Amino acid sequence: MSTFLAAQVSVAVRAQAPDPSPVAPPGSSSFLDLLNWALWIVMGLGVLGFLICAGALMVQHSHGTMAKHGGNIALVAIGCIVAASASGMVNLLMA
Repeated sequence: MSTFLAAQVSVAVRAQAPDPSPVAPPGSSSFLDLLNWALWIVMGLGVLGFLICAGALMVQHSHGTMAKHGGNIALVAIGCIVAASASGMVNLLMA
């Protein structure tokens, strides 16, 4: 019974809580432009990282050391995933 009551109180509190939408402060457009450029550069470096790893795989194919560069591809992929989801992670941490 107490769990049911706690759930009802929780729903009532959430219904009354304000839900403000984030609004950028005045004058932040140049900072947002800088963030967009930084994201563009990071994504370009990610593509370059994939191309370098692919070239290394092609060269090392005959030497039998492909496993090392396969791990590098995984690291580049993880870096791209983190860069692409950075704003979502910040929103998750701020909630």
